[in-house]
Order: sequence, then C-alpha cells, then structure tokens
Amino acid sequence: MDEALDLLAEVEAMRPGYLRQPLPAAADAPPERLARLFAGAPPEARAQMSGLVTQRVADFLLAFAERMASLAVRERSPDRLRLGLAAVALEDFRYDSREDLLVLAPLYHAAGKIGADPRDLFDEAAALAPGAGADGLRSFLRHRDLHRILDALGYRESADADGFRYERTW
Repeated sequence: MDEALDLLAEVEAMRPGYLRQPLPAAADAPPERLARLFAGAPPEARAQMSGLVTQRVADFLLAFAERMASLAVRERSPDRLRLGLAAVALEDFRYDSREDLLVLAPLYHAAGKIGADPRDLFDEAAALAPGAGADGLRSFLRHRDLHRILDALGYRESADADGFRYERTW
C-alpha cells in the first residue's frame, strides 16, 4: 500500500495543463504506474486505493484516460485502452459520474478504431472497479447510439503535430 500512497501523492501534486501536454509525456508516468498497480492488485487493495482518490486525483485520472484513448489509436494498442479504463475504474465514478461518462466516449471509440472489442475491455475494467464504477462502465455499453457516442459526448477525431488525438468540442 505504500507504493499506492506514494503514487497517489505524486498524481495529487501534478500541475494543471496535463490534458494538453504532448502525447506521450513524462507526466503520464505517475498515473500510468498507478493504473497498473491498481489493475494488478487484489480486490481489497483496489478498494483501499480507490477510497483514497481525492477530487484532484480523480481529475488527473480522467485526463489520463482521455490521453490513453488518443495514444491507443496512435499506437494501435489495446494496452493503452486497458490503462485508461483502469484509471476510470480506480476513480470509480466517485465525484461526478457525468465526467466519467464523457471520458468513456473516446475510450470506446478508440477500441473500435483499432479493432479491439470495446465490450471485452469495458467488462475487464468493470471487474476491477470496487464500487459504482462497475455499474457505470457496464451501463455505458447499453447506450442506444454507441456508433455516434463520440460526437454525442463532445469529442471529435483530430490531430496535433505528433499524430492522432481526440479533441473536446466543449
């Protein structure tokens, strides 16, 4: 649990502007290590870790998840999607579930773009979530218009100097 506490503190101390940094960035390392630690932990430890997530950490975890969707497309990497979804599972729909739902749109869309099964990925992440996140991840998949979810939740496909990137339209 000491490693988790250290990583949570490191994410808590991150600076504003993380979402717009180049992809990938050194600032991705702490939330990535935290997501990997969470995904590999037993259920009791995952619940403890999730219970320590502050609003500030939650914001960075959701930004990390959004960034992983873009990197997943660039690298054609289901592992990047797993990391992003693990970050959402760790945050566990704790503060404002609408924020979680928004970030799920690019993760879902990216899975389809790279030929991964979004349902399998979301089910894997739901199995990690210690509380409300499990239901939130599963209920997202019941949305009627998943083929239009990216636009409906305020994202579009874009690019920056380094390649593909999801861009917010809100």
